Amino acid sequence: MKFFYLSFLISFFTLLGMQSAYAQGINTVSVSPAPALACSTITVTTAGSLNCANMTISGSAHTTSGSLIIVNIDITIGIICLPAIVPFSRAHFMSNINPGNYRVLVNTYLNGVFADSMSTLLSVGACCSVNTSFTASKTAICPGDSITFLAANSGLSNYGWKIDGTSVAGGQQMGRRFQTAGTYDIRLVGSDTTCTDSTNSSIQVVNFPTITFPNVTIENCPGSMD
Repeated sequence: MKFFYLSFLISFFTLLGMQSAYAQGINTVSVSPAPALACSTITVTTAGSLNCANMTISGSAHTTSGSLIIVNIDITIGIICLPAIVPFSRAHFMSNINPGNYRVLVNTYLNGVFADSMSTLLSVGACCSVNTSFTASKTAICPGDSITFLAANSGLSNYGWKIDGTSVAGGQQMGRRFQTAGTYDIRLVGSDTTCTDSTNSSIQVVNFPTITFPNVTIENCPGSMD
């Protein structure tokens, strides 16, 4: 009887070891979209082969640590492996990933025991597509002159113009007449349905030049109009 139990235990643990031996292999890991945006859903697709017909993928989860994203895929199998090469493809979905460059490491676990791994790179950009900028018809004028400012971005939901911090009316184009000499800060805040961006520049309103003439009390020659 003891021999029977000993043989059973040896066979049992041998089968458990065979699970890891059969295991499975990862062939490719890919991410999409690439590059991705922080506000998009990112799909990590792992493809490979299961070497037992009765292996099943029970789930997947990911964690983020600095610039490393770890995706763990859980595979389960019974005590006995039914040998067969079965292709598999597992799609794991991630969202709200901060902008940055990452290494995505995919690990597979067979009944909780590490089996295989493979990694790929992922670049995540900011969701905001607004890159506000504008041009001015002039950068230096005299009092009483006007300048036209034109935003480079068309189709924004809002154009917010400010002169020295005070909001002024205007759309993609804004015109202004300046009566007083000085330096003025021009700021544009542009936004769409997802985010806001701003930029600023300055213009100079220069006083008229002062022209002086010397007083001439004696003409050099009569009629010379000194």
